[in-house]
Amino acid sequence: MEQPAEGATQLTKRIVSILILIAMVVTAQILFLLNGQKTVLRKHLFYRMDTVTEITVVAPSGYNITPLWKEIDELLEQKERRYSVTHRDSEIRALNDRDSSTVAIGPAAAEIIKTGIEYGDTLNGLFDITILPIKKLWGFGENSDPLKEIPDDTEIKEALSKVDYKGVTLNSRGDSITFKNPHTQLDVGGLAKGFVIKEVQKFILEHGFNDYLIVAGGDVVLSGKRNDGHPWRVGVQHPRQRAGILAVVSPDNGAIVTSGDYERYTMFEGQRYHHIFDPRTGYSCNENQSVTIWTPDAVSADILSTGLFCMAAQDIVAFIEQRDGYECIVVSHDGEVHISEGWKEEVAVNP
Repeated sequence: MEQPAEGATQLTKRIVSILILIAMVVTAQILFLLNGQKTVLRKHLFYRMDTVTEITVVAPSGYNITPLWKEIDELLEQKERRYSVTHRDSEIRALNDRDSSTVAIGPAAAEIIKTGIEYGDTLNGLFDITILPIKKLWGFGENSDPLKEIPDDTEIKEALSKVDYKGVTLNSRGDSITFKNPHTQLDVGGLAKGFVIKEVQKFILEHGFNDYLIVAGGDVVLSGKRNDGHPWRVGVQHPRQRAGILAVVSPDNGAIVTSGDYERYTMFEGQRYHHIFDPRTGYSCNENQSVTIWTPDAVSADILSTGLFCMAAQDIVAFIEQRDGYECIVVSHDGEVHISEGWKEEVAVNP
């Protein structure tokens, strides 16, 4: 076979080298343009899961962000149906309407319920995913009639007989769930939002955004900084001033969740009754006005802001300070503000 001339071989090598060099230059120019491109804050509002969710991302000024908003809205709508206790397509409703003690369960719901059971143990039963009968009794369940009179002790005792997360067991494969009490009903409202927000974060990251802010009612999840290089600033609702801000925090990442006795409540004879219940008594927790928790992820912050609500403010602070990367602001029943050690110098508090 005839061999190529040496000159031709050298020419081919030079052409390849030039092409590689051109590719490198073009790539560098593209990266330069992308890095130097003006960024803007892009925002969108979603009306799902019984709350308003606002998502802000730092995006290139000409970026078509519509597909991301569409994906997120479809996700929120799907989760709204799946974890509701009243929607006809809800897996949680199907579990509550069961006709046998053991029922098949999907992996997503199994993970949520497993996490709820584990935190029930961690919090000595103060977080209970079977609290629904009590919520219904007090008029705080989904589509429940407004409370017209305070339940008597007999009604509360009867509802409490159905509440006990320890009577809910997942099998070792996580594909079925067994209820010890046929009247037990699940309510994953205290943690499902955290799981959903984690999935929203995944969508945002898959689209290449590392700087974002998600505000879903009292749940806030953030990462990175604003497009002007300044940190995100998160206002903590004042529990007794409707439009007031109690404090401002600016962490680089993580989840900040606030639960309060002002979110859903009713007043009877000067007494406030709200939607966060003590599973031991069947009454609203009255130790605190609000509990704000910052943790690395949305699920733990979501659970702890509710599960710790019935504890004394000093005990909540002590619980949080035992965990690295966790912080809190607690307003006790008398309006006194308690702040964990790591936030005392960082948080500006308004009286």
